[in-house]
Amino acid sequence: MMAKRSSRIFLLVGLLLPSAAIAADLALVGGTVITIDEPAVIENGTVLVQDGVITAVGPARSIAIPDDTRTVDGSGKYITPGLIDTNVHLILMTVPEFFVKYEDRLTEIAIQSAQVALKYGMTTIADSWGPLEPLIEARDRIDSGEVVGSRVLVAGNIVGLG
Repeated sequence: MMAKRSSRIFLLVGLLLPSAAIAADLALVGGTVITIDEPAVIENGTVLVQDGVITAVGPARSIAIPDDTRTVDGSGKYITPGLIDTNVHLILMTVPEFFVKYEDRLTEIAIQSAQVALKYGMTTIADSWGPLEPLIEARDRIDSGEVVGSRVLVAGNIVGLG
């Protein structure tokens, strides 16, 4: 059993259920759990999330699930470590026509890009270049829980480009 090792276990739930459910008490039951620890694969596993923190991971029969916990059947699915991409561009287009057409929507474009990244399993992304203010606003809206998306780290513009 791998209970109480939440600091060394990561969970990708973006593909399995809505992110809003992560903050609630939740048990993912019956899936194949891929861990970063031994054992590397747990068939018919359970991942218990309490107050948004993974508190237990192990074979389904070894994890006690509190009565008031929402249970999600993960049978036939994989529960994997979240992926991190350290070089993304949430707002990539650099041609003047793009900025003229979308300059008032750059935050929304960054949020949509972060949502697409989450759907592909990226739980954290680092934008290594882009318009700083819209990226910070997108990051803050995601961090506050206002919108769903991958955790965003922002570097901002290259020196001399704004």
